[in-house]
Amino acid sequence: LPMALSRDFAWGVHTSPSPTPTLSMCHVDPETFPAVTIPLTPEALQAHLSTCKGWTIYPVACFALALKDANGPVPSVVMVGSGTVPMASGLSSSSALTCASLIVASTVLSLPEPLYTRAAIASRASEAERLIGMEGGGMDQAISMLAQRGYASHVEFNPVRATPIPFFKEECARVCVLNSGTVADKKTTLDQNYNRRVAECRLGCLMISHAHIQKTGADCTVRDLLKSPKDVIPATICKRFNISTGKALDYADNLPVEATLEEIGQTVGIDAEDIYRSLLATSTGGYLSPKDAVFKLKPRLTHVFSEVMRVRAVLMMLRAAEPLEADEQGPYLNRVGEMLLEGNISLGMDYECSCEELDMTVNTAVLSGARGARLTGAGFGGWCVAIVGVDKIPTFLEKMTEYYKSRNMDPVSSFFFTDAGAGAAIIRPDSM
Repeated sequence: LPMALSRDFAWGVHTSPSPTPTLSMCHVDPETFPAVTIPLTPEALQAHLSTCKGWTIYPVACFALALKDANGPVPSVVMVGSGTVPMASGLSSSSALTCASLIVASTVLSLPEPLYTRAAIASRASEAERLIGMEGGGMDQAISMLAQRGYASHVEFNPVRATPIPFFKEECARVCVLNSGTVADKKTTLDQNYNRRVAECRLGCLMISHAHIQKTGADCTVRDLLKSPKDVIPATICKRFNISTGKALDYADNLPVEATLEEIGQTVGIDAEDIYRSLLATSTGGYLSPKDAVFKLKPRLTHVFSEVMRVRAVLMMLRAAEPLEADEQGPYLNRVGEMLLEGNISLGMDYECSCEELDMTVNTAVLSGARGARLTGAGFGGWCVAIVGVDKIPTFLEKMTEYYKSRNMDPVSSFFFTDAGAGAAIIRPDSM
């Protein structure tokens, strides 16, 4: 149930015909984001993805993906970028960059209509990120493309879609985003942190599927699931086997707290090497995690399925509050705040993706008057989000300013209130 920020990343783009097309990527902050120019060919794009670790891997991945479906001559492309989403923050700065880049690539390469819808770009942006080793879901990309101004969005997949959900009235509550003071750089610790959680969820889902098949005699084998490893995820297995979220939580409760690949293989009756090579392989030819890792299963899946239940509860609260006047929405605001805090506790204890700085910032926000708060994004640092009743905003501003000053952080750049923003858009010179 995400909400788009009133922040963005934007590309200014110029194209020109060329017999030897190139892709030039520049930024208004060249010291932090050095300019890069490479040939706009499949070979050069792939070479860049294989050797570069800087910011340009995101647009290059988008062009590598889009070039496969180019419809017409390939031009030279010059792109100048600028963004207001804090980097390495857990606020989807990489997804904003990826979605903006894929819109550019899809436009200048004249991709056919089925690949050029908002939903298609949201799905393909996830695919582009997998080209650089990020084996994540599609939530950030979906909200970047499908958000409607003034609304939160209930995002669903297969196919990707977003239902606008009215948020609390501005006279009732505001959303605040707060810096924990530590970066959340997913790329540098993929196999220990971000991708490890993906691996653990897949392995847990494999064991839940095995337990369900054994119990119900479902017309499927666990080995069948390995043929489509990216579908061995919580939402897909629940849909495939018609498992309710409550039942999935029961299955998760019976998982081992942790297990090795050998132990998992013995349980489901499949060789550990087969599981590793199919279920834990990435799109780039690597693996989500080292083979000899000990994987945490019960806590990871407990978090995932309990979070689904919290999302549904918040949806009910927001829908119930929608027709009410601002001064009548308070009880629903309190309950949503409780859900945020419950989710944050689960993220820290079960999913283990919080850190000391995030916990301290969430706790300070609540003590300063927020009705609820939680980390946002993939965790491991970055920012958190809080919901603040309008009557508490003056006190909240005062206390959070004191908090950031005590940490020698600039309050002006460390937290801000945001409205629900809109999804991506193209602005052409003739429409300005």
